[in-house]
Amino acid sequence: MEYYFGTGGLVRAYSETLQKAIENSIVINKDLGIEAKIQVSYSDFSKLQYYFNKNEIKIINTDFNENVEVTFEIIREKFEKILKNKENLAFKIIESSVIGGKYIQIL
Repeated sequence: MEYYFGTGGLVRAYSETLQKAIENSIVINKDLGIEAKIQVSYSDFSKLQYYFNKNEIKIINTDFNENVEVTFEIIREKFEKILKNKENLAFKIIESSVIGGKYIQIL
């Protein structure tokens, strides 16, 4: 490559390529959160979906068994707020658990 561009030309070519890559990149904001599960009844599932959509909580998986078990990612403080105010929610939480910590995308 140096044979065609010379040292200065090679540096300029790399610099231009790097500048284009930076201009076309997308910044993704992430924060430390948790992956958790909540179980609700079938009749409360649509209410939970509405609440999660409204509060920008990402559902990862949904299992339909005796109850509906929803796996989701959330900032820990939001999850604690849900549990603290669970008596005032439009849906009843049958069971909840934290699976583990993970970095989650902030919308």
